[in-house]
Formats: sequence, C-alpha cells, structure tokens
Amino acid sequence: MTHIEIKKYFDKQRGTKMNPQTVQLPPDIGDIAKTVFWEKNQYVLHNPKIEPSQIIGKTSTAKFPAGATTIRFGSIKDRIATAYVYGKGQTRTYGSGVNQYSYVAYSSKLTVTFPNRKANNGRRDWGYTYNGDLPSDMTRQDLDITLDYCEDVLKDFLNL
Repeated sequence: MTHIEIKKYFDKQRGTKMNPQTVQLPPDIGDIAKTVFWEKNQYVLHNPKIEPSQIIGKTSTAKFPAGATTIRFGSIKDRIATAYVYGKGQTRTYGSGVNQYSYVAYSSKLTVTFPNRKANNGRRDWGYTYNGDLPSDMTRQDLDITLDYCEDVLKDFLNL
C-alpha cells in the first residue's frame, strides 16, 4: 500500500475526501536522488537506476553522510534493506595532543527497514519498520517521497 493509498484510506475513515490538487509531488526526482546514497554491493553496482556517484563503500553507520539518506542491504538473499536517515552532523573532538580523536555527532537518526513481512504487519507484503527520530529539517512528506523513490529503485529487485 503506497502512502497516498494510506492517506486515502484514513481520509475515508474520517469522512473527508482527499483533494488531488493538494497532493504535493516532488519537484524533481533528481533532487531526491542526490540526497540518497547506496552502500556498495553487487545489486547496487549492477542497478542502472542508481548513479555511480551515489554509491559509497562499505563502512560503519557512524560514517554515513550527514543530512542524507543511506540505503544498506541487511540481507540480499532475504531482500531486506534499511534506510538510514541522518540529520545534520557536527564534528566533535576529544582528547589532546596525539590522543585527540574526531567523530561526527548527528542531530538525529531514523532507521527505516523495508519490507516488513512480519506476522504483525497483517496481510500486506509491504510495510516499513521505523526506529528513531525524524531529522528536524525533514518533513514527513519529504520522508514519504524519499522512501517512495527508494521503493521505485528497489521495485524490480524486491518483486513488488
């Protein structure tokens, strides 16, 4: 079920009708694609929908880019991916002299695992599992559009 179908369902439940003119579509899919990075694996390397400039090497989640969404496959065999949505980052250091270390502290972190095929998801084959906080500079609509873009890129792979 897409986000628009969910909105239609809830609007129907509330007794209101959805006005199609009020639905905000993304201004340009290219703008969204520039904020989504993909962690390197065989699927990502061979997917023509993913720009090579948006592929990053395998690394720890602490080194994912700040202010962006990074997609990591937890299991290619089980077709499970996680989107890491990070807020703005601030470089912090501790220690002194030769014992000085730097790291990036993120303002917020939201992980979205998809698809959610667990029994508590009901009869649907597709769903999201959310964990964390949405970055303050990102609206729920921005998140929906970003996840829809990721879903579209993964559609062939996930057989949706």
